[in-house]
Amino acid sequence: MRHLTLASVLIFAAMAVQADGQTDFLAAEQALKSGDRARFEQLSASLRDYPLYPYLRFAELTRNLEAAPDDAIESFIADDPDSQLADRLRLAYLRLLAKASRWSVYVRLYRPDDSV
Repeated sequence: MRHLTLASVLIFAAMAVQADGQTDFLAAEQALKSGDRARFEQLSASLRDYPLYPYLRFAELTRNLEAAPDDAIESFIADDPDSQLADRLRLAYLRLLAKASRWSVYVRLYRPDDSV
């Protein structure tokens, strides 16, 4: 019985942490949309271990891709190169690089795929 009680406490604690993460994630998303950079930075720093954190980073980088630092974009792509978000960011970034005729960076990041 004691193990069951301990398990219940741990489950409720995990649920509380997840609820706090969800609240902070939504608040960070709103801060990004409203342009409150300081609030966004504060909230996103606390969400690095939250499962949806990559979506927050993706939103931050793609909000104004032209102004996003190259190293931040390339770091995001390198962190999980096979993820859907990395693919989406890579394609958007490649379009931007081509438009700017930045071919050396383009060639370095280009990956052929099976699409027709």
